[in-house]
Amino acid sequence: MHSQFQVRQEAILYGKKNNQKIIYIPNYYVGKLYNPSDSIDMFQGNLGDYYGLSNSTSIICFSKDFGFNYGNKKLVNAKQVPLNKNFGKKNQLMSLNIFPDDRSPNSYSINLTFDNSLLKDYSADDSILFIHVNWKRESQQNITLLNADTSLNNQLSVDGKYIFSSPIGNVRPQDIVSVDIGIYNTKTKTNSVQTTVDMSKK
Repeated sequence: MHSQFQVRQEAILYGKKNNQKIIYIPNYYVGKLYNPSDSIDMFQGNLGDYYGLSNSTSIICFSKDFGFNYGNKKLVNAKQVPLNKNFGKKNQLMSLNIFPDDRSPNSYSINLTFDNSLLKDYSADDSILFIHVNWKRESQQNITLLNADTSLNNQLSVDGKYIFSSPIGNVRPQDIVSVDIGIYNTKTKTNSVQTTVDMSKK
């Protein structure tokens, strides 16, 4: 938990230094508790007062929880599917990872790692990161699309990388045929960026 605390603290201090009016941080990731009597105090108190933020600054938790322990450097730096794909003019989609989510059985998350902050080029007010997971099991004839879209505000900066995490339920890595990833502009109803990752050969 201490490593997750440090990641959250860095986000708050960065926001304070840059006079952000809204600072977004991830919730704590707590894996499976092996004893029913186990519990973890998740009380966060008034973080604004703790860090000496002005009254006009708000700290808001991500709208989607991370599906893995983002304090674990091994997971943060994992490259199950190395990509290094151009993503717009200045950004690269470095890797894609599918991790089991220990909080519930047979659940997974899809995790995307970029080399730069997407918020430098796109606004969360009118753009979202779309993540369309195309999957099929051996018993199925047709491919099913799972929408794992997420807000650009759910971007986590850790170890010089920018990571997004989105739950994909019980869709297993071996079920995934391809993943369509891009930036969708909600005002113009167009894709600013789009790329497809073929998972059938991974």
